[in-house]
Amino acid sequence: MTRRRSWLPTVIRARQAQEDLQAQQVARSRRELEQAGAELTEAGRRLDATQLPQSSTVADFHAGLAQQEAGLASLAAAGHRVRFADDRLARDLGALTEAARARRTVEKMSERIEQEIAVRELADDQRAQDEIALTRHVRAAG
Repeated sequence: MTRRRSWLPTVIRARQAQEDLQAQQVARSRRELEQAGAELTEAGRRLDATQLPQSSTVADFHAGLAQQEAGLASLAAAGHRVRFADDRLARDLGALTEAARARRTVEKMSERIEQEIAVRELADDQRAQDEIALTRHVRAAG
C-alpha cells in the first residue's frame, strides 16, 4: 500500500494543474465573450446612428446604402463572434467540470486508501495488544 500512497499525491497535483489550466481557459473565454458583447453593442450603436439615405443624387444615395450595408455586416459579424465565444465558453466550462471531477475522483480514491490503511493499522495494533494480554494471562495462570 505504501507504493500507492507515494504516487497518488503526484496524480492529485497533476489533476489540480489540469483543473487550474481549464479555469484559466474559462476566464479567457469569459473575457472574450464580454469583449465580443461590447463589440456587438458598439456595432449596434453605430448602425443606429446611421440614417436612411436622403440625397438628391443617385451616387450619394448608393453611398448611404453601402454605409448601412457595411454597418449591418459589422453587426452580423459581431453577432457571430458572440455566438462563437459563447460556444467556446460552454465547451471550456464542460472541460473544467470534467477536470474537477477527475481530480475529485483521485482525491476520493486517496482518501479511501488512507482510510483502509488506518483501519488495517488499528486492527494490527489491536491484534498485538491482544497477543500481549494473552501472553500475560497465560504467564499469570501458569
